[in-house]
Amino acid sequence: MQQRKAGILLHISSLPGAYGIGDIGSSLSFMPFLQRGGIGCWQFLPTSPVAEAFGYSPYMGYSALAGNPLFISPEMLVEDGFLEEADLPPLKGASPYVVDFPLAKEVRTGLIQKAYARQGGHFPGEFTLFCRQHGHWLDDYALFMALKDEFAQKSWSKWPREFQSRDKAALSLFAKSHEPQLLYVKFEQFIFFSQWQKLREVAAKHGVSLFGDIPIYVGHDSADVWAHQSCFELDPVTGEPLSVAGVPPDYFSETGQRWGNPLYRWQSGGRKNERLYRWWQHRFEQICLMVDQVRIDHFRGFESYWSIDQAEETAMNGTWVQGPGFAFFKAMEKSVAGLEIIAEDLGIITPAVEALRDECGFPGMKILQFAFGDDETNSYLPHNYETTNTVVYGGTHDNDTAV
Repeated sequence: MQQRKAGILLHISSLPGAYGIGDIGSSLSFMPFLQRGGIGCWQFLPTSPVAEAFGYSPYMGYSALAGNPLFISPEMLVEDGFLEEADLPPLKGASPYVVDFPLAKEVRTGLIQKAYARQGGHFPGEFTLFCRQHGHWLDDYALFMALKDEFAQKSWSKWPREFQSRDKAALSLFAKSHEPQLLYVKFEQFIFFSQWQKLREVAAKHGVSLFGDIPIYVGHDSADVWAHQSCFELDPVTGEPLSVAGVPPDYFSETGQRWGNPLYRWQSGGRKNERLYRWWQHRFEQICLMVDQVRIDHFRGFESYWSIDQAEETAMNGTWVQGPGFAFFKAMEKSVAGLEIIAEDLGIITPAVEALRDECGFPGMKILQFAFGDDETNSYLPHNYETTNTVVYGGTHDNDTAV
């Protein structure tokens, strides 16, 4: 990072919101507050569509490239002419201090459906352009979400075989017979990214850089894994993961952390998996449209990662497997042009991980809540920092606040 600045870590949903959670509209009004406080950087968690089954966690989203429709601002739908003021439901006494995801989903789903119906099948030219520009992920995402509805929200690996294995004829027939549902999903994404573009403009006007988050792994029940099965270590018949991600036992857990995400198939036929690299390129290009900086979660997994057999109930029994290393980031250079990357280098960090971080030129992270114990050599103590190429936090989203 070229300039020293102060920042704040706060997820969008934690902002006060009239309808259950903070949203893009809340974010717009947050910008003047940050500017007045001299805060030049706002970091939030992933903005991917979330699943109720995983507690609305942004780290187990339905897509790594799509936006979370729960962040769509009802008020901005009115401002942009998609709804009338009278369409907004009366406030139900939602607390500005407590997140209410069910309320957020109920209100926004109803309003977006109403805005979609008002189009009468005739969409603005910007919508057509959006669908064309984002078709490489949007088409699969729309199909995935429509199929989730068709099969009672079951995981894609539990769908009928022709849909699980992405039979072209079956998918084509389904798309034709469910065109309104597919268009609705695309319209929802069009609204999200249109509102987000306004947030980027307002943030820049107030001198605030937007700081995003890329989880290294994606959820198994996601459009990404379903559409790119050859990129993941999956059983070719069942579609279930053969091995899953996590970390071995450490000071956080005696049995380690078994996250359950499918692992990447970094190589195919003894060479780098070109399809996987293209997917990552698209992922970086998408985040470049949204933010100025991005934290890569679990950066150490690019050097080596902990592979756990799917049958294991904990992360205790696993194996370190070599990751793609510097060659991966070299291949991504064009896709990340203009994007500042911060490496989340916490946990079990080896000299090899530090060397990869430094070779890439990425800042690492220091956490003050990890610093003040009995060990004067603790690397998180400010006077022990070995580099100024560092982002310092009071705590992360995994910690209680400093207060």
